[in-house]
Amino acid sequence: MTNISKIYLLFLMLFVSIQLKAQVDSLAFDIVDKAIGFIYNEGAGAIYYESIAQNVENPMDIFDLPLYQVDKGGHWFMDGDQFEIKTAGTIALCDGELLSIIDQEMQMMYVDSVREEPLIKLEGQEMTQEEMIDNVFGEGHMRYEGEEEVNGIPCHKVKANLEKLDGEYVFYWVSKDTNRLLLMAEQSEELYTVYLVKEVKAPPKNHNYKLVLPDEEITDFYGLQVIDMRFANQFLSQGG
Repeated sequence: MTNISKIYLLFLMLFVSIQLKAQVDSLAFDIVDKAIGFIYNEGAGAIYYESIAQNVENPMDIFDLPLYQVDKGGHWFMDGDQFEIKTAGTIALCDGELLSIIDQEMQMMYVDSVREEPLIKLEGQEMTQEEMIDNVFGEGHMRYEGEEEVNGIPCHKVKANLEKLDGEYVFYWVSKDTNRLLLMAEQSEELYTVYLVKEVKAPPKNHNYKLVLPDEEITDFYGLQVIDMRFANQFLSQGG
């Protein structure tokens, strides 16, 4: 799984899996809601990472890995329909009109437009972006997995997944005493990408999310191979 698909997975888990229509148990929902629910409710928030480790067998290994196997820092900002992600070789930016995701390892860039109108028309049926997500990924599920210590701190452990992403899921560890999100781990192909969380709070004020791209289809951008879906989606939404 590339960094691009991993960051999509994390983004979807954070917001699709805590929607009321998702299949969750009440305890798991309450735990995650206390930790990060304000981001969903207010439509704004920031997660700052202390460190990120990729391709580890056990999420708790992040505390024992040598420095060269751990990426320091990173963040995830969201403010309304804008967001910015900088984590372990992945940069994503959305200004409400354009979306760009860069996988630095693969030297690839994905570009798309953000639209309210139907995203695609398939066999005479128009699908919005939310409906497409439901169709591709299925409903979100969330389940309480019991208690586990994170670096000596007693935590609640919650598992979240999307029903059509077989074998891929996210774990959240939330402090029992403070309701603070301490650790997240994405599982894929029996290995984990682990995020040690520094803090969760409001996004920075007056942050610049503006994304400037040529107003034409691009195939490369400053040495990056580009998958540009802006005009392809426009063509499909018009029934072309």
